[in-house]
Amino acid sequence: GLALMGGSRAFAQAQPTMETLNNGLRVAVVEDHRSPRVAINLCFTVGGMDEVGTKIGLAHAFEHIWFKSSQAVRDMGGYSSIISKLGGSNNAHTQMDRTCYTASIGTTGLEKVLWLYGETWKHLKLDDAMFQLERGAIIQERRMRLDNTSSGAFQEALSALFYGNHPYGRSLIGSMDEINGWVLSDLTAWFASHYAPSNAVLTLAGDVTQAEATAIAQRQFGDIADYAVVHSNDHIVEPAPTEAKVLPTMSHPQQRYAQMVRYYRAPGAFTAVGRTDGGSIATATALDAAAGMLDEYLYITLAMEKHLTVSVGAGYSGDKRYEGSFQVWAVPAPGVPPEMVENAINEAITAWLNGDGLTIEKLELYTMGVKTRVTFGEDSVSNVAGYVGDWLSIGGTPANINQWVAEMDTLTLDKVKAAAHDVLQLKNSTTGWLLPAQAQ
Repeated sequence: GLALMGGSRAFAQAQPTMETLNNGLRVAVVEDHRSPRVAINLCFTVGGMDEVGTKIGLAHAFEHIWFKSSQAVRDMGGYSSIISKLGGSNNAHTQMDRTCYTASIGTTGLEKVLWLYGETWKHLKLDDAMFQLERGAIIQERRMRLDNTSSGAFQEALSALFYGNHPYGRSLIGSMDEINGWVLSDLTAWFASHYAPSNAVLTLAGDVTQAEATAIAQRQFGDIADYAVVHSNDHIVEPAPTEAKVLPTMSHPQQRYAQMVRYYRAPGAFTAVGRTDGGSIATATALDAAAGMLDEYLYITLAMEKHLTVSVGAGYSGDKRYEGSFQVWAVPAPGVPPEMVENAINEAITAWLNGDGLTIEKLELYTMGVKTRVTFGEDSVSNVAGYVGDWLSIGGTPANINQWVAEMDTLTLDKVKAAAHDVLQLKNSTTGWLLPAQAQ
């Protein structure tokens, strides 16, 4: 959960039903009775985007500590111990937009696991000794994922340049100074101001009905008092781009190869570039297709035919509370200068936008591949619960959760070209190179 942008839209299709408890908690269900198992996804619409001032990293830190927040849970051995004894598993992840607590359990253990969620939610109990242990774990996580990797500082710097004004540009885990600056009251205040029932959605996928899910949720969560959550940063807008940004070339002694990463500002499903509203699911679907088709074209052209790169690709991320991003990356082949690769990428993108390799046959192959992944994705209740919970927690509804499928079925080359042409302009881009130390 430490990536800036998150992944591309999960390829899944599910039509949930949903009911809302009196305290505002939404309970969504996707029934699948093929196996006596249920996947649970409790998502809160709060993440790194919502942090203010110097208190960066609190969303991720609270995710760590909530697993141990109730005295009863600690006395019973903790979340993982309780769930594993029931034959299940659990995890959690924090992103810039949301924090989600997940589990997979046999049908007979469902209410016990939801009791566990409700117990920690209703009876928060944090102490400084536990907090200091988790702070130490987070420090080690930062070292492992960022500080002791060749690309950690590079990714943080590139993200900060790409979003110079918006919270998306900040580190999700926080800097070492920010981590060391937290106090216990920061976490209790974070919980008290963001973990309201109306700011959450509970998604259950598997062997359960809506009526059963609503009844269990009412028993375990219905007495939690609601309050209004203020998303302090929702008004922040990154100015519309006017010129390309270039990160000064960085190097690292552990980096063994040159690497280019480029982000383009792009509209998302819910927010357009330079705005806090006005997104388009149709545009996001077209950009998904553009990324998939460009990814193949770049690899065939630059890696297989011209042998300029050993790795090259494209991607798009648009299912977020704020605007999306379109990504292009490359690793030059041995002996090929970075500037040659970057020029070749620019030329290839221009050629592709002008129609080279952008054919109806390629579009049909892309949509067929998506439908195949959808079919396989529906076999995993955990995948379905994750997809539905993520969508509903960032602004989506049961009514529009599958709109992208209908949009994909009506995609044309003109729609893909138009969406890609608007985004893939250098003025929208931020580019960075990471080199081995001796090559700088």
